[in-house]
Amino acid sequence: MKTKILFMALIGAIITCNAQNKQSDNMASTSKANIDRSTLPIQPPPREPVTIMDARDVEKPETF
Repeated sequence: MKTKILFMALIGAIITCNAQNKQSDNMASTSKANIDRSTLPIQPPPREPVTIMDARDVEKPETF
């Protein structure tokens, strides 16, 4: 019984460490985007106004 608990704790620690590594990778990729983090909420980048009248011809905008 003790070995099962120890094994589950070890697996939990490994999963937690991997999740923290993924978060740090995500933060590193967003820091490259030159986002101004001095004010909150973070403002989305300005977009060009939509000039196409037919919704079937519109392209999907970039994700924020």
